[in-house]
Amino acid sequence: MENLSDHISQLQFETSSLEISGEEFYEYCQEALNYLVPFINQVGNAPAMPELSANSILSELKTTFHEPLTPLQRLIATQLDRGIETASGNFMGYVPGGGVLTSALADFVISVTNRYTGLHFGAPGNTESENKVIKWFCDLFEMGGDAWGCLTSGGTHATLTCLLAARESVEQIDINNLVIYMTNQAHFAIRRSLKVMGLHHAHIHFVRTCNDLSMDSEDLDASIQTHLDQGLHPFLIITSAGTTNTGSVDPLESISEIADKHKVWMHVDAAYGGMFVLTEVGKKTLKGIENADSIVVDPHKGMFLAYGVGVALVKKQRFLKSAFHEDAEYLSRPDTKEAIETRSPVDYSLEMTRHNRAPRISLSLDLLGIECFKSALLEKHLLACWLHQQLELLDGVIIFAKPRLSVVAFRLAYNLETEKLLASITEDGLINVSSTRLGETIWIRACILNFRTHMVHVEHLLEKISRFISCC
Repeated sequence: MENLSDHISQLQFETSSLEISGEEFYEYCQEALNYLVPFINQVGNAPAMPELSANSILSELKTTFHEPLTPLQRLIATQLDRGIETASGNFMGYVPGGGVLTSALADFVISVTNRYTGLHFGAPGNTESENKVIKWFCDLFEMGGDAWGCLTSGGTHATLTCLLAARESVEQIDINNLVIYMTNQAHFAIRRSLKVMGLHHAHIHFVRTCNDLSMDSEDLDASIQTHLDQGLHPFLIITSAGTTNTGSVDPLESISEIADKHKVWMHVDAAYGGMFVLTEVGKKTLKGIENADSIVVDPHKGMFLAYGVGVALVKKQRFLKSAFHEDAEYLSRPDTKEAIETRSPVDYSLEMTRHNRAPRISLSLDLLGIECFKSALLEKHLLACWLHQQLELLDGVIIFAKPRLSVVAFRLAYNLETEKLLASITEDGLINVSSTRLGETIWIRACILNFRTHMVHVEHLLEKISRFISCC
């Protein structure tokens, strides 16, 4: 029978390749940088929709390196150089972000060191960095001293987090009696979250919208009163600080007054538009957001960070903690005064094992400063206003509304013409814009939010539109 210690020694030898040395890792990093440095230098003006196939890239790489592909080169060829180039300044579809490099640098360091950040005593420096970031967001949105939140993977996770906190505010849940208010412009992440919570069978009341597709606050007020008279329980108002379709912003201040009057939880989906509060125009546009009971914002949108960081904020932190806090005998925590008084992220979040997302934000602010983010957001807003002005000068172009933030929605008279215009804009792969449907009508939407998108890119878009119009 084989000696147990010999067997263990053999297994240790066989697994030694997992323990990469610092020198080996440095070589891997150099290989990655050989790809990343040229990528960084050219991606700003790169085609948003490259047509390269995986096979053609593999062929190019073999020619370039003159040797069999390494695993890292194959990863680049088959996965990283695929599909829409969301980091390009020419990408104006959906809701861009861009991926500021400081957020990637922070992720790199955090992933290599790989500290557990759920409980404070396990990594006090890491948890304190998240707590500082959460406090910064609470202050940014002026939510008050009792507010708290957590960092999530993105807007959907943050939405679920906020709605779970909202549910904790109701002493007894009777799904058949609850009423949830939203417009038909609410992001589908809301419906997904309600489904996960088992609340999709509650009464979902769609409030009327105004001409700009913002919520009609008078209809909301009347609807709540009607439901109260019917013995129902108005529970939740879903508002938008920048819809995906058109960038519409609900009248947050008047809605907050209605929510306060009827004691209904007000949630603001500010995943796209929230960070515009850093600008003066954004503060005016989003006035009233500070009165919300919960807010979702995505720094990987409005702060241009690498994908994978959202923020859930709740005005009364006890509801957030009530939704998630649990203890276990195998998670004995120090009973010191400091440990008791210090917040642990796991108590305010669904996640137990969690990535430390805070340095994406804190390192970016420390290295770059807040002013460049303010300027970038204002630039995107003004670029959208400029595009709107120029489109008004083109015969036959119908514009949805003046941009509140940075989305410009436009179309031609008929759907078929609009589809042809969209195809003309995107056919060479340089620029990506997306489309949406409002009722039976197709609209083209340009969302200007990538930090690499500047006047030259928007001018290229306008040239394509003008060229198509002149040929019609």
